[in-house]
Amino acid sequence: MDIDHTNGSDLKLNSSNDLAFVFDTDETNQRIMRRLFTNKGSYIWNPTWGASIPWKIGEPLSVEEYTQIKNDVTAAVLEDDNVAHDPAPEITLEIINNGLVCYIRYYNTSSDKHDTISFRVT
Repeated sequence: MDIDHTNGSDLKLNSSNDLAFVFDTDETNQRIMRRLFTNKGSYIWNPTWGASIPWKIGEPLSVEEYTQIKNDVTAAVLEDDNVAHDPAPEITLEIINNGLVCYIRYYNTSSDKHDTISFRVT
C-alpha cells in the first residue's frame, strides 16, 4: 500500500479529504514511473535510485543513446518487486518531435497478468 501519487500531479485525496492510497497494478505503475523520472543522486536515502530519463531528452539521439535509454528503462522496470523477469518486460521507444514516447509491457506478479504503461518525455 502506498500514497496515491501520479508523477507530475498533486497527491490524491479520498472522499473525506485524507490522503488516498493506491493498490495493485496502479501502485506498481506509480512506483515504476517515480523510479524512471527520479534523477539519480536526488533521492537522499538512496543516491543510486532512479533512472534520470528526463535528463536524456533534448540532445540528438544516436543509436547508442537510444539503446542506452532503452537499457536504463528496462533496468529500472526490473527493479520493481512486482515485475517478472521472465517473461522480460518489452520496452518500445518511439521518437517524436522534441522527445520520446515510451511503451512498457510487463508481467505483474501481484496481479498475475500483463500490464502496460506509456508516457511521453519531451
